[in-house]
Amino acid sequence: MQDKTDPQALPDRTGPPPRPGKPAAEAIKIFGERNTATNAVTLIIRKNSRTPLIATTANMVFARTAAPGAKLELPKARIKREARLDQVFAGAGPIFAWKHAATHFSDISDYRNCLVLFCVRHPASWLMGLHRRPYNNLVRLPADFRAFLDLEWVTLGRELLDGARLDPITLYNEKLRSYLHFINQLQAQDTPYHIVRQEDFAMDQTAFLSEIRPYLSKPKRRFKPIQRSTKDKTKDAEYYRNYYTKELWRAEIDAECMAEIEARVDWQAAGVFGYHKGVTSG
Repeated sequence: MQDKTDPQALPDRTGPPPRPGKPAAEAIKIFGERNTATNAVTLIIRKNSRTPLIATTANMVFARTAAPGAKLELPKARIKREARLDQVFAGAGPIFAWKHAATHFSDISDYRNCLVLFCVRHPASWLMGLHRRPYNNLVRLPADFRAFLDLEWVTLGRELLDGARLDPITLYNEKLRSYLHFINQLQAQDTPYHIVRQEDFAMDQTAFLSEIRPYLSKPKRRFKPIQRSTKDKTKDAEYYRNYYTKELWRAEIDAECMAEIEARVDWQAAGVFGYHKGVTSG
């Protein structure tokens, strides 16, 4: 089976342009599932502009109200640690939601003067990434990838999914659907947004920055790229460019697993972000 990705299938990838006399967003908020380049996107914006970034992590949210120099103390036990992190986000409001949260918000008025970024990744590639780096998981993961696809992933309080237990494919579907709901809300109040596909970002960091440049505060004249992975320093930008351009990750997923993924992904939602179910090629 061969999947195709089509950037032309995306909706208006960036919402309304800045109004005359208003050259930049007051701040940027980043959303994206685990392993969708949210750290790299954050870093590239910081390296190339002075645009404020709205809190998306527990440390950032904690620092808003903590005493100067105070440090967020976390238990070592995994379940207690995640519970403490949930407490940090409790009551913080939609504007300070966790970056990996589902974006189901009843009131988004605080986003009116922001640029909202949505980081996404091909579903099969993302599932493989989550299996390898299962951040914030509460259950023991099977080593077998096919078994992982049926795992009951326990969502966290700050994930804003009511503690649902979802298999990883359903988790992916739910996050994309929540982004689409939020995008509709943003469009209704003329708030700019931008979709950042990990594949596109890996292939051309400069293009990404150029697309959001009108919303940046004091963008630097000389572009400063990310040279190495934010998670694995043995991998550089050229490695990821080659990996995603040639879709080398496909060779790491066997036919049975790919067929299962294709059968269960919400391709209507994924298609809005440029990811489509493949067809059998002769």
